Amino acid sequence: VLKPFFAGLMGKILTKLVEQPAGGSAWAKEARQDPELRKYSLEDFTLGCGIKCPAGADLAYRVYGDGPKLAIAGTSYGITHKQVEFHVGQSIDTSVYTFVVFNLLGNGVGWSPSNPGKGYYPLTPPHVPTIGDNVRAQREALDKDDQLKDRKIDLVYGFSMGAMQALEWARAYPSDVAYCVPVCGSSGCNQINAILCDALASSLTNPLALKVDKLKTFGLIFSGWYVGPDFFRFKEWSVLGFETLEQFETNFAIAFWANSDPDDLLAMLHTWRYTTPFTVDQCKAIKGPKVLLMPCDTDTYFRVEDLKLLETNIPNSCLKVIRSNWGHLAGNPEQLDKEFTFIKAQLKAFLPAK
Repeated sequence: VLKPFFAGLMGKILTKLVEQPAGGSAWAKEARQDPELRKYSLEDFTLGCGIKCPAGADLAYRVYGDGPKLAIAGTSYGITHKQVEFHVGQSIDTSVYTFVVFNLLGNGVGWSPSNPGKGYYPLTPPHVPTIGDNVRAQREALDKDDQLKDRKIDLVYGFSMGAMQALEWARAYPSDVAYCVPVCGSSGCNQINAILCDALASSLTNPLALKVDKLKTFGLIFSGWYVGPDFFRFKEWSVLGFETLEQFETNFAIAFWANSDPDDLLAMLHTWRYTTPFTVDQCKAIKGPKVLLMPCDTDTYFRVEDLKLLETNIPNSCLKVIRSNWGHLAGNPEQLDKEFTFIKAQLKAFLPAK
């Protein structure tokens, strides 16, 4: 029997592999209806590539709780703030922290191909929003929000592309951030990441394929990367309730992305692909925040070896390895009890007592 989360996920948005109407993924449509959603106008905000955002472009974010300390997080690839809510009351205590979750540009909630404002999007690489652009926009949004402005950022947390945002916060605003916790993520796109991004982008831009076929190919390519070899070697897919690899492929690997928007997926890939990793000098300049790096030992694209290089060069950093057969997904452990317990324990040990 499928775990409740996965059963509900498949029942709600992963059912029929059919053409979906315009307007973003099922998750993005749900998130845009959140009555607590806040938006910061990006009209006239200039991307690092020199392109100015159009009228109607905005950054969407959600605030949870009203604790005396401030914690922020950026969303990872393909998800919205709604899929980060499992941290509320678990790894993030909202009696201690006011918790702000920023939606990644391109994810369908804020400025995205499916939600473009009054201007053209997607842009042509390399003239696309980077992680640095996202974080600059987040800084501006905080400064303009009456509840959040003039507050020191006690914690920046993030998984995957959210981890990239967390590290960029530490690099770009080291005096503003006290603690930084990137989980299963690095500072930018290395060569192995670039190969993955280019393969995924190719599946989404095939001019001869229907949308359903683009997303099917995309899902199959991605499935071998976000979990890795040990997931398949030990048949961890059986934990999800599947009896065969073919069931996993059809009902998870393909179905997970079936209600996505290909243009939004492509936009987020471009953000990942065109974000440059930190140089050694940039790492050494991160002298303010204390940094806890948490890679997974079986992650295929944010590898422990690469994170050890960051640990070597970033002052006041330490590294704790998540031991898991779930690869990259171990860093997003809503239904992975062992992995979530480890992450929460490391956070508790790393952060100052309440």
